[in-house]
Amino acid sequence: MSTLQLDQLELAPQVRLAAEIDGWAAMIDHLELHGLTRQLARNGNLQKTAQGHVLVCQKNWAYLLNDAAIDTIKQGMLAQFDIQLLDVVIGDTQQATPAEIQQYIDAQRLARAKQTLQQDPVAQQLAQVFGAELQEDSVQPE
Repeated sequence: MSTLQLDQLELAPQVRLAAEIDGWAAMIDHLELHGLTRQLARNGNLQKTAQGHVLVCQKNWAYLLNDAAIDTIKQGMLAQFDIQLLDVVIGDTQQATPAEIQQYIDAQRLARAKQTLQQDPVAQQLAQVFGAELQEDSVQPE
């Protein structure tokens, strides 16, 4: 489990997935969660309290919270990690969630790809000679 804050996050260029830098994101990848239950987990943080582990999900994802989702997450945590999850609750997450981390990673990778293309000598020459322009909305990181 991590306490990542996006404003403190420095990414190596090779980082592509939140699971590479965040413990909870990595745990989610090992759970067999699908669909909306997976989204619920990705939009929360696993917190350890004096009583045990609690998954705190962001308020704007409260509509996904139901008994079936809670049971699925609890069963997965017990089966995969031998962690007894006490509850899944709605609240304010104090650190970045896996979904937020992934969005940040994707945005950073896109910014790097655009910068690389803008600094590319061949692209610069095409712009000078033929008036070519980079269509930024067509740029996708590899």
